[in-house]
Amino acid sequence: YRVMFLSEQSQIEKLKALKQQGYHRLLADNLAHIQIGKELGFTIHAGAYLNCVNSYSAKQLADFGVTDITLSFEAELKKINAMIAERPLGIIVYGYIPLMIMKNCPIKAKHKCKDCNGTKALVDRKGVAFRVICNHRKYSEVLNSNPLYMADRMKELRNCSFATLYFTIETQAQVERVIRQYQNGDAPKGEFTR
Repeated sequence: YRVMFLSEQSQIEKLKALKQQGYHRLLADNLAHIQIGKELGFTIHAGAYLNCVNSYSAKQLADFGVTDITLSFEAELKKINAMIAERPLGIIVYGYIPLMIMKNCPIKAKHKCKDCNGTKALVDRKGVAFRVICNHRKYSEVLNSNPLYMADRMKELRNCSFATLYFTIETQAQVERVIRQYQNGDAPKGEFTR
């Protein structure tokens, strides 16, 4: 889970069980996850929600012992290419990026969880729909209305060792189409954000 609400010890127990099952890598999206993962002997990968946007934050994460760093969604392409880092850098290049995270689901006031299954959305005054996804009923995330799309700009990412396609609400057919678009470097179609 990206956040923990009063359940840290139960999550630690789950991580211990996963470690015994042979899992050795942990994506850390907050500083507590780095510490917990290191104490349990995991290899730590720094996630995008640690908001690494410059060489200074990359240095600090390297000092914390992470293996690699996924840069923040807010990082600018020009600054990404100028960064100096001791660890491999990566970036999320596709996905409906979470705009907000909350403990209480905003959809629950109108719909029951069993009727939702992550298919409901908040609609703003202009009629733009923002999908809400539930993470095992622990917390909810409001997703951007348009996906981040960079397939046609991948060659501009000169300082990145890896790129991530972040799938959340896509169907299998949509996932397959997006993967092909990235393999081909296709220009975007429809609504998107950079």
